[in-house]
Amino acid sequence: MDANDFFSSALIPRGIKVFVFEDDDLKGNCYQLRPDYKPATSIFQSVNANFEKVEVLTGKNTLNQNLIGFKDINDKISSIVVFDETQDFATLYENQFYLGKAKILYPVDLVNDAYNNVAGTWGYATLAPYNFNNILSSLKANGIVSGYQIFQENNFSGKSKQFLYNVPNLKDIGFSTGAFLDIKNSDWNDRASSILLYFKTGKVIIEN
Repeated sequence: MDANDFFSSALIPRGIKVFVFEDDDLKGNCYQLRPDYKPATSIFQSVNANFEKVEVLTGKNTLNQNLIGFKDINDKISSIVVFDETQDFATLYENQFYLGKAKILYPVDLVNDAYNNVAGTWGYATLAPYNFNNILSSLKANGIVSGYQIFQENNFSGKSKQFLYNVPNLKDIGFSTGAFLDIKNSDWNDRASSILLYFKTGKVIIEN
């Protein structure tokens, strides 16, 4: 039996981030669920025992408006992202070879201009809120993050480059400043303004 529109409760350990979506392919209204432990303690509190009235940590609707407070999401969940915040992320670095100022980006986030692009990718439409606009020099992927695509301009526009591996030095990656993309007369160092993250996906199956 598949799990589409079948969730009514959950038990979420500390350090695990859970985002649920009302539509397939990480679409529709999105909610981040709270962990079932009091912050910074080992005290258990069942906050996800009844999805008919669950207090979400944060959320967004399809108009990019914030959703907070108690929600009825019982039997409404069609897709879900679960990851460990200590293991599953991409790291941006200001300098080559993973040095200098760093910024962690998670597979899914609901802050600033982060949102779902297509299934299996999550977009950060501008790096400006993280003070990383046009200063990116190296980047790493960890855990379920399998790669990324960087863009020259905000909102995933301009020239772009996809990577499915760690990149220690963007100066080694050719960039064309002219109209012909096959002429690499410069490099990608300090050029990225927005980024897509790629992460591994699968199906949730309920076993009785």
